[in-house]
Formats: sequence, C-alpha cells, structure tokens
Amino acid sequence: MNNTRTQKKKVLVAGASGLLGVAATEKFLSAGWEVIGVGRRKPELPSGRDVEFLPVDLRDKEAARVAFEPLTDITHIAYAAIFEKPELVAGWSSKDQIETNNAMLHNLVESILRAASNFQHISILQGTKVYGVHLHPIPIPARERDARKDHDNFFFDHEDYVREMGARHGFKYTALRPQLVTGPTPGALNVLPAIGVYASIRHEKGEPFSFPGGPPFVWETADADLVADVMVWAAESPQAANEAFNITNGDVFE
Repeated sequence: MNNTRTQKKKVLVAGASGLLGVAATEKFLSAGWEVIGVGRRKPELPSGRDVEFLPVDLRDKEAARVAFEPLTDITHIAYAAIFEKPELVAGWSSKDQIETNNAMLHNLVESILRAASNFQHISILQGTKVYGVHLHPIPIPARERDARKDHDNFFFDHEDYVREMGARHGFKYTALRPQLVTGPTPGALNVLPAIGVYASIRHEKGEPFSFPGGPPFVWETADADLVADVMVWAAESPQAANEAFNITNGDVFE
C-alpha cells in the first residue's frame, strides 16, 4: 500500500536565522510540523525551542547537494534566504546579485527534488520589489496584477523558475509579497532606534524634530508573524497553489 501522501509534514526553512526565517520556523513548529532550518548560522528562536539545523551556504552547489542528499522526507520548503550586497539599494539592480540569488534557489530546489520523492510545495518571498518599489513609489494598495514592470529583478526569475519546475515535477508554489516587514531581529532592519537617535541629536542641539527626507512616500507594513502565518497556510491550502499574494497589516503611513 502506498502511503507516501500520509507521511508527516516536514518543512525546510531556508534563511532560517533571518527575520522571516525565524518567524516561519516558530509558526511551523507551533502548527505541529517537523522543521529543518538551513542557513549559515543557527537561528535563535524567541520561544527558546530548539530546531534541527543544517549549516549550508546555498551559493555552493556541491555543498548543497551533499547536505540535502539525506533529506528524503522533505515535503515543503519555506524559502526566506537572500543574498544582498552592502550597497543595498544599488544592489537590487546588480547582475551579480541577481545571478547569486538565482543560483541559491536553484541549488536548493534541485537538491531537494533529487532527494525527496514526496515534495509538494514551496513558498517564495518576493516583496514589493516586484512592483519596482526600490526604483519609484508604487500605488497603494499594490495589486498582484501590477507586477512585471520593466526592470531586472531576481524575484521575477524565482517565480518563473518555481512555476516551470513545479509543472515539470508536480509540486505547487506560492509567491508572497509583503511590503515593509517588521519584527524582532538582531540585525538593522528596524528603523525606530535610528529615529530615536536622530531625535536625541536634534534635542541636544536645540533643534526641532523635523523630517530630513524627500517627498511623501506612502507605505504599508506587515508583521513578520503575519507573513509566517500565511506561509503555514499556503503550504497546504488549495487556494494558494500557484498564486501570488500581497501581505499587509492594513496600516498605511508615510
């Protein structure tokens, strides 16, 4: 009797130590999934729970193949890995950055397809750079149908790749597009401390707390836990199969 479809759900979280990787790991664990984290450093979960972890640099194709070869029971991937250059904004149009991020996704997916016979679904994270938010203001709310503006972007490549590979190998994908993600992180993704320092400097100099930026730019935000909840939902929901979704908390601000 073939019982492959009744096997326990097991998700590989790529980029497990990042803001969204940590949130996804916590949410999948809470939902009763087996979780394997992948990245260059082990995640520190706010809950204090431990998670199985594989230290893998996804840029290294051979290292990925060897590391993932034993993972024959992976059923899902939550892909939150990313390679960014130090010059953050300029890097989004960098050919090298695009090629590196494409290689990372390819190295992971092709290794898992080679090893796991019951692979079913991958979620990829795109964000609103698919709408060109790093180049110009975008309409708020963004509409999924408005993507594919004329600019080089590895998120386009990622979606094309998982769509093509899914059709060929029989798995589904979901593309998730949060705008500005906030949440607990050891990195520099939270702008509030910088605003606090700026306010303190202005106060010390006896100057008003004015805004030094450019023209108004309307944003929406998404909490990391909300994005992770959507990743858990998308993993098994028929409504999420081969679809793209914008994700926001509904808070609009400048």
